Amino acid sequence: MSLSFCIIGKAEREQVAMFAWQWDRDTGGVVLRRGGENASPLAVRPVFYEELDLLGFGRFWEYPRCDGVLLWACGRRYFHRGEVVAEARGGDLFHLPKVILKVRNLKIEPVDMAGCVERNADVLEDLCHNTMDALRAIWEREKRKVDATVVAFSGGKDSAVVLDLVRRGLAPRDFFVVFADTTMELSDTYDFVKKAERFWGDVAFYRARSHYDATETWRLFGPPSRILRWCCTVHKTAPTILLLRELLGRSSIRLLVIDGCRREESTQRARYLALSPNAKHVTQTNLRPILDWTSAEVWLYTFWRGLPFNRAYRFGLPRVGCALCPCASAWHDTIIGGKYRQEIASLLKPLYEYCKRSNTSVASTFIAARNWSKRMGGLWLDDDAKFAVRDIDESSFKVSLSRDLSTPRWLSLVARNDGGHRPFPTVSVTKDDGRVIIRIEGLRDHTQRRRMKALIYKAAYCVGCRACEVECPSGALSVYPVFSINSELCNRCFACIDFCEDGCLRAISFKPAVGGGSVRQKGVDRYRTFGLREAWLKTYFAHGIEGIGTTLGPDQFRSCLTWLREAEILTGGRAGQENKETEIGSALKRLIEQRKDDVVWDVIWINLARNSPLIKLFVTRTSWNIPYTKEHLKNVTMPDVKPRTAGNAINALFNLLAESPLGEKLGYGVLHSEKRKRTITRKPRKRVSEFSLLYCLYRYGEAVKRRHFTVSELKKMTEREPP
Repeated sequence: MSLSFCIIGKAEREQVAMFAWQWDRDTGGVVLRRGGENASPLAVRPVFYEELDLLGFGRFWEYPRCDGVLLWACGRRYFHRGEVVAEARGGDLFHLPKVILKVRNLKIEPVDMAGCVERNADVLEDLCHNTMDALRAIWEREKRKVDATVVAFSGGKDSAVVLDLVRRGLAPRDFFVVFADTTMELSDTYDFVKKAERFWGDVAFYRARSHYDATETWRLFGPPSRILRWCCTVHKTAPTILLLRELLGRSSIRLLVIDGCRREESTQRARYLALSPNAKHVTQTNLRPILDWTSAEVWLYTFWRGLPFNRAYRFGLPRVGCALCPCASAWHDTIIGGKYRQEIASLLKPLYEYCKRSNTSVASTFIAARNWSKRMGGLWLDDDAKFAVRDIDESSFKVSLSRDLSTPRWLSLVARNDGGHRPFPTVSVTKDDGRVIIRIEGLRDHTQRRRMKALIYKAAYCVGCRACEVECPSGALSVYPVFSINSELCNRCFACIDFCEDGCLRAISFKPAVGGGSVRQKGVDRYRTFGLREAWLKTYFAHGIEGIGTTLGPDQFRSCLTWLREAEILTGGRAGQENKETEIGSALKRLIEQRKDDVVWDVIWINLARNSPLIKLFVTRTSWNIPYTKEHLKNVTMPDVKPRTAGNAINALFNLLAESPLGEKLGYGVLHSEKRKRTITRKPRKRVSEFSLLYCLYRYGEAVKRRHFTVSELKKMTEREPP
């Protein structure tokens, strides 16, 4: 463990040596070590009898039903005094895992936790005091910049440790403790919060909660996913900020939020900083005192200090949070399904409804595979808006939707001026054949166009979740219970619009059903199951169309010509038109001769993403780093296409990525086979040539009729269409 308070200041630079852990066979516990050959970097957790009973170990082993620790677990492997004694395989929300015994007829005695703690006492003493010193130093510096300090209490072990450290380092009057009740919590979590209030009795505990229950927001927004994590803002951070505004009696506040995030927990959290200003909200700074602590340190500190912990850990949960979470692991789902199935019934209902609309034949299989957590748009959501945007010219566009605006008063922002200059152009709202038509004229630049579209999205989709309300640094905005803007407080900063893509979390959740996400599904099966192969491209560049015509069969030849046209290497293809090589085709041929094959295939992929319906659907409706089976890919990209047609198209895609550098080498779609199932995964490029990047930007500029961009603009780019 290395204390990562690498923030300016002598006290914060004080670091703790790297700690790993080793098995302590004498006590049956673990002992922290400063590195060493036998030290383990793996996350370890204690195992109690409740977990063993749940998984059926009582049929094979003898162990006491006591409060103490019986075993330890690393991932799915169970250890008894340093030896692997069992492993759990499989399992999901509807099935318990299969237990693989390494040792039968095991008689287990509880871990000597008192002895274990005693052996780690000196290390824990140094660890916690260095952490508290750094915490205190940072708080002393930051407290002048904020209105209040808040300990974010989730009901998990990490937030309990953080609360204990803060309570030991700061006076109770210096901070609030806020439990954000998402209404997706386990019953054991609610019980633990009450226990924590009693244990830290001199600390002010408060509960923050959205005016919406989770069952209602899942219906309004659609199920949350790894990509569309609207739930954290709507149910955690926004209610917390609103609660503190109320407690402090101020319409605008800045907060220092101390949380229990740890890098060990996920790859995303591994990138977190110990001190993060504006990380989640412009009015909030996050401080993470145990960011570099390991789970071994957290648990040993808990036992050393005699802290209470959530009973859900006793059933095998490595982390405690929302009962049904898109970012949770398959193991989390397994324990939730085995122990808390009744408690998630209300959340499973919208998932089953979602599955019905997705044409999924077996909903339980879809849910068990966690496919719902991979959602990146509103493809199967029940959206009656039928939102459509059409650009008229560079200074105007038109929006139409099939129902009334949910919060039309958002459009009142158009009438506001800023020092005599309109921040937005003119807008008119009419009705035509049952559709609402919004026409915008007088656009000055891309930023104004983006904000105007975001404003209309908000007017169409706003349900008063208050996510944008807490972004307002002046407290001028209120969206619940009634919409209002205090003109005297509003400083026209546009934070309520710029805080997320499209300006509205709900609008984002309904993409690609809105705006640029709508991609036509016709013409996906024009390749006869064949992809463009590297060998075909080399034959074409060496011998032309005649060369590929003499080496390929009729179906392969027609498929190859289609790919070459969509890659903009050839023109023609229509009746009476001759196939001719384009300027791009000639340029790519020269690059092949210069052995710049990667650049050639980058250009081909960029062009295919613009011209091939199949590739366009693939890049706009799939997520990074998620493996897709053929069946899942069909459901995600082509739900309205006949199964056989969609299957042929997906086969062509798999063949393209298997037979060209686009797959394994460049990572546009990496194939993997396991147990007769093939998957495809989009991998982000770690390196890309300057030429490829410039060409991509050029094609994007060509599409939007612009030639100048800023880095910040590209980061906030709202268009889902490929360049």
